[in-house]
Amino acid sequence: MSIKFIYRRYITQPTEGDVELGKTYSLSCTGGVTVGYIWDKACNKIKLAVARCKVEENFNRRVARDIVTGRVQSKKVGRNHEIDLSTVPNIQNYTPQQIEDVVWGWLENQERLWDADIQSYSVH
Repeated sequence: MSIKFIYRRYITQPTEGDVELGKTYSLSCTGGVTVGYIWDKACNKIKLAVARCKVEENFNRRVARDIVTGRVQSKKVGRNHEIDLSTVPNIQNYTPQQIEDVVWGWLENQERLWDADIQSYSVH
């Protein structure tokens, strides 16, 4: 099973270059969250870990992926988390997008991370 990653970054005002390209927003270079997860279909569970960049820190996907990978694979208590999909209501046959929604919903409920607009993209 491979680790999947979800990145969330803050949305900022568009730069002049973005406006010229017709974009209405820009992604911040600082701050963000990287979530790494493994979906174990046989056990119907998701194992996940989180790495955060403060708003003052530069967002670096490579570093965040390394941190999250270490945390997901760690045997130490508290380094990673587990979601039992049998406790998630109204979902029968999971799609990758539904799994991402479950992971992000769990994280938002646990930590109330965002008080600003965000942009999300996933890497599989």
